[in-house]
Order: sequence, then C-alpha cells, then structure tokens
Amino acid sequence: MHASIHLPTDASTNQHNTAPPRLRVAIQQKRYGTKAVLGNIEFNVHAGEIIAVLGASGCGKSTLLRAIAGLDQNWQGNIEIHAANNNRAAIVGVVYQEPRLMPWLTVEENIALALVGDPTKTNKNTAGTIRATNKESNPNIHGLLQAVYLENARHCLPKQLSGGMAQRVAIARALVRAPDVLLLDEPFSALDILTRRRLISLTREVTARFQTATVLVTHDPDEAVRLADRVVVLAHSSTAHPDAAGATICADIRPSSDPADKFREVEGIIATLHHHKQAAHR
Repeated sequence: MHASIHLPTDASTNQHNTAPPRLRVAIQQKRYGTKAVLGNIEFNVHAGEIIAVLGASGCGKSTLLRAIAGLDQNWQGNIEIHAANNNRAAIVGVVYQEPRLMPWLTVEENIALALVGDPTKTNKNTAGTIRATNKESNPNIHGLLQAVYLENARHCLPKQLSGGMAQRVAIARALVRAPDVLLLDEPFSALDILTRRRLISLTREVTARFQTATVLVTHDPDEAVRLADRVVVLAHSSTAHPDAAGATICADIRPSSDPADKFREVEGIIATLHHHKQAAHR
C-alpha cells in the first residue's frame, strides 16, 4: 500500500460548495517500468476553483497533468471530468510553459486555432481555414481578447508580442472551447516577477469568469499560495514496501486568506512531508 498523508481536504474545507466536483482525481499508482512514480494521489476541484500542485522537479507533477489531460492512460485509479453541459463531452484546455503560437498567424487567429482540429498539423496552407473559423467565432474570440486585455493586439503577429502577452494569447486559446477543466503546466516560469504576478491575477479573473476547474503545476511555493484556493503538495516517499518505494505522496490543504500565513502553512506542510520521508528511512 502506498504511503500517504491525510490532511484537511476539500471535502471538509469546502463546506459551502454543495455542487459536485468538476474534476475528481484518484490515482492509486503510476509506474514507469518497475519504478513507482505516483501513489495515492487524491483530490477534487470544483468549478471556479484553482488548485496548485506543488512539488520539486521530478516528483511527478507533469506526469499527473498528462494523466488528467488524457495524454497518459497507463495508470491505476480513476479520473472523472464532469461537463458543465450534459449535452456534450467534457473539454480540457491546456496552457504550457511556452506559448506555442504559430508565427504566421495573428493573435486572434492563434486563438481560433483551437477550433479547427489538431494544431500539430497546422501549417501556412491552413491559414485560410483558420481565418474563416475566426470570422464565424468572432464574438466569442472578441470576448476572450477583452478578458485577457489583448483587444488592441488582435492583429499582431507573435514576434510583436512580449512574453507576457504571448502567454495571455495561450490562455485565451485554451479557453476558446469553453473547457470544463483548465490545466496550467508552469506557464509563468519563464516570465519576470511583475509579469508573473499580473498573469496570476488574470488567471484568477478568468477562472471566476468562465467557471473552469483550474489546476496549476508549479515548483514555486509563492506562486502556489498567491494563485490557488487549495495547494496539493507532492513529495517523494520511501517505505519498506517495494510497490511504494519512490512513489509520490499527496497532501491537500486549504491555505488561509492571509498571504504570509499561506506561505508559512505551505512551508510547514513541505517540512512535514520531508519528515515523513526521513522517518521512512529509519
């Protein structure tokens, strides 16, 4: 059985939210060959809520995100995504570390790109299709441009954008299909601190406005406590049980409203996880 630490979870700390979670994650085990990577990862995310998954490099944050996105299905457990609209399948939007914009498309055309199929197969020859899609979806895209404060840059090419502007385009592109779940894979890590904090505020705004269930993975405790309603801390666990050795364990906490108290609470839980790991070696 995998090691786990049970702290106050959303079930006990989110008493006023009676709606069912938009996202349920319960991964019992994820392995790469004989190596256990994730174990006993369990948390829920409601509409309009932001969860930060915090952990050091190599603890399985990106592996967890790939599982939620459906890009990796080789794990034991259960992940449920409930669509806001029962008449369609659930939709997941993803924002990566790099904006991944098409250099020959304008800002609004890059946003429309998410509506035309597989972006990896897009080239200059498909620009006409994207422009036609953009024209049909213009009211929705215009609203997104306003939401991310880029309405005056709609006709700009990526080379004309700052790093923060490019990431705002990526956020709008992830939102254009009205996703039920928004996944953020350390999208602020390459930005300066002022731009990062502006985008953190923007992420809170769009999560509240579009009522997505948002999951951020980060290695930065400051970023986690500034952005998230709850913080899920991942840390490696070493136990005597061969199936659990090296797997990641999970602590799910709801920080207080005071930023300083938030940071101390997260630092405290990291210390608790470290103590748990040290005790397992004795």
